[in-house]
Amino acid sequence: MMGKAKKWLGLTVFFILIVTALFSPLASNDVIPPYEMVFYVGYVVQAKLGLDDGQIPLRTSPIQWHGYDYPIYQFTSPLPYTIGGLIYKYFTPSNPYEATKYTMMLALIFGGIFMYKTADLLTKSSQASLIASVIYLMSPYIISFLTHVGAFTEACSWGMVPIAVYGSLKCYYNPIWRRVAYMGISWFLLATTHNITFFFTFVFSAIFISLLSLYDLYCKRNRQCIIDFLKISCGFALGIALSLFFLGPLAVYGGMTNAGYYHPNPMQHTHLTNIYSLLSPAYALPEPVDRELHPNPYKISISVGWPMLLLSGLVAYHLFFDPKVFSGDEKKNSIFLFLVFIISFFVVWSPFDFWKYLPNAFMVVQWSFRVFPQILWSGTLLSAIAIKKLVKKENKLVMLVGVLIVGVSAGLFFTPLEGDFFRISLQELVSRKGSMEHMHPQPDYLFGSVYWKAIYPGVYVNNELPVEDCKKRGTIKECSIEVTRQRIVQLPILYSPEMLSIEVNGEKLNYFPVVTEKPYMLAGINLPPGKYFVTAEFTGLWWANWISLIAWVLLAAYISLEHLKNAQL
Repeated sequence: MMGKAKKWLGLTVFFILIVTALFSPLASNDVIPPYEMVFYVGYVVQAKLGLDDGQIPLRTSPIQWHGYDYPIYQFTSPLPYTIGGLIYKYFTPSNPYEATKYTMMLALIFGGIFMYKTADLLTKSSQASLIASVIYLMSPYIISFLTHVGAFTEACSWGMVPIAVYGSLKCYYNPIWRRVAYMGISWFLLATTHNITFFFTFVFSAIFISLLSLYDLYCKRNRQCIIDFLKISCGFALGIALSLFFLGPLAVYGGMTNAGYYHPNPMQHTHLTNIYSLLSPAYALPEPVDRELHPNPYKISISVGWPMLLLSGLVAYHLFFDPKVFSGDEKKNSIFLFLVFIISFFVVWSPFDFWKYLPNAFMVVQWSFRVFPQILWSGTLLSAIAIKKLVKKENKLVMLVGVLIVGVSAGLFFTPLEGDFFRISLQELVSRKGSMEHMHPQPDYLFGSVYWKAIYPGVYVNNELPVEDCKKRGTIKECSIEVTRQRIVQLPILYSPEMLSIEVNGEKLNYFPVVTEKPYMLAGINLPPGKYFVTAEFTGLWWANWISLIAWVLLAAYISLEHLKNAQL
C-alpha cells in the first residue's frame, strides 16, 4: 500500500512539473497575454461574484450587462468557472488571472494522470504510459492554443478528456455497476467543461467502445456481451442525466446565444488545418500574417507533432505488414484506435466539404480543429502501444530519454508572445459585455478584489415610469411596484424562455420579452392597477433540473450503499 502511494505521489509531482513547464510562456501574473485570455479572466471574476450570491450551480454573471443576469454559465462551461471562482475567492483574492491559470493547470495535471492510467490500462507498461502521457500534454496543439489563444475552457476540457476515456474503458473491461457510476461522473466532468469537446469525444469514444463491444459479441457470441454493452450505455446515459441541467437548455435554446447564431461551415476555416501544418515538425503559421489588418493575430500552429505521428505510424505499419507482433487484445485495440485516429485526422484536415452532408448539430464545431482532441487521445494511446513494442523491458534510462525527446520536440513549438498585452483593472474586466468584444488596455494593474453589487438602470413601467425600488437578495431580484392602470412592467432580468421564475405577490406569473431602447431584451409582465411585490430569478429549465437532481440523488444513494457494504466486509 505504501509503495503504491509513493508511486502516485511521484507521478503527481512529475505531472505538476510537466504542466508548470507547459505554462512557462504565461509566467507573468500581472500581464495578461493578448487574444482571448482577458475575457476568461473577466468571467472568473463574475463567477466569484456568483458564488458570493449563492449560485450553485453557476448560471448567470451577476453584474455583467448592468446586472441583468446574463446566463453565460448556463450556456458555457459552468465547471471550470466554478473552480476558477473558488480559487480566486479563497486562494488568490488579489489576482483573478492567477486563479484562471491555476484552474487550467489543475485540469491538465489531472489529464496527465488519467492519460497515464488509460495507457497503463491498455498496455500494462508504466514506462510506455508515462512517455505517452508527456506526448499528450506536450502536444503542439495544446502548446499553441495555451500560448497564442489562452483557451481557458478548452484547456480545462483537455484535462477532462482522459478522465472520460479512462472511465469508459474501465467500465468496458469490468462493467459492474460501480464502474457505470464512475463512468457517468467522468462524462459529467467533461460535459460541464466544454460542450463542443464533450460532443465530439462522446461521438468518437462511443464509436470506439461500440466497435470493441461488437467485436467481442462476434467472437464470443453470448448474451453477456449484450448485457455488458447495455451497462456501458447506461454509463453514457448517466453522464448526460447528471449534466442535463446544463445540456438541456443548451440543446433547446442554445441557438438564442451569439455562439448559437454563428454556426459556419467548418470548411471556411480549413486553411488553419492544411496538411502541411498538420505534418509540420516545428512551429509554422498556416499562412502569412498581415499585422496592419490584425495587430493581435491568432498565431496558432496546428500540428500533430512528430513523436505521435511516428509512433502511430509504427503501429499502422505492424498492423498492415506484421500483425503477428500483436496479441489478440493488442491487435483489437490498435485497429480500432487507429480507425479513430485516421477519421479524426481526416475531419480536422477536411480536404473536401463533407460537412454539408452531416446533421446540423455537427456545425456546432465552427472550426474543424476543435475535433483535434480526438486525434490527441487516440494518438496518445497508439503511441503507448508502439513504445511498448519498441522497448519490451522496463528501463529507467529509456524512460528518461523518451521524455527528453518529447520535451525537445515540444520545444520547437514554444514561441515568444508578442502583441498588445493587457494591464487592466477589475472594473474594466467586469463592466464589459464579455465574450469576443474588443477590450482596450487600461493603465491599471490587475490586482484588487471585487465585492460591489449591481445597479439596475433603465427598468421601466411602459417605458415611462422608472422602477426605482429594486434590490437583489442572493440570486433573486426583488421589486416593489405600484401601477395606477393596466401596465407592462419591464423587470431587471434578461428574457430567457422557460428559464425564469417570476412571482407576483407570491404567485407565479407568465412573462414575455420586452425590447428596451438599449440592446437588451428584458422580461416583462402585465399588471393591473395595484401594489405588487415582484421577484425574478434565473433557474434554468425545470425538467432538466429535476432529471439532474434525481440522477444525483440516486447516484449518491448508490455510492453510499456501496461504501456501507464494503465497510461491513
